[in-house]
Amino acid sequence: MDNRKKENLAKAGVDVEDGIARVLGNEELYEKLLGKFLKNESLQAAKTEIGRGDLGSARKHLHTLKGLAANLGMERLRAESAEAESALKNGREPENMESLQKSYQDIVEILVKE
Repeated sequence: MDNRKKENLAKAGVDVEDGIARVLGNEELYEKLLGKFLKNESLQAAKTEIGRGDLGSARKHLHTLKGLAANLGMERLRAESAEAESALKNGREPENMESLQKSYQDIVEILVKE
């Protein structure tokens, strides 16, 4: 991974070095996992379930996203996911879905463009 991509991911709240450390320093594996992240549909599924009023299912999807983000060093996305999951756990619709979507989209745009 080139330094420009690492810098851009850092601006989006991703600690690339932490993510690489979580896969025992295997940068190639980390990049492969980032590619799989692009295919994950947990956020969209959570939004759909919230729209249907199924907060329990939405919570499960956000829990999945939170774990994925944590394992990849995506601290901002992990924190946003945790906040939304907590709201759902307390029977409320999350108030941070726009910022969660932005955090997610910022990362996706970097991964797709670079």
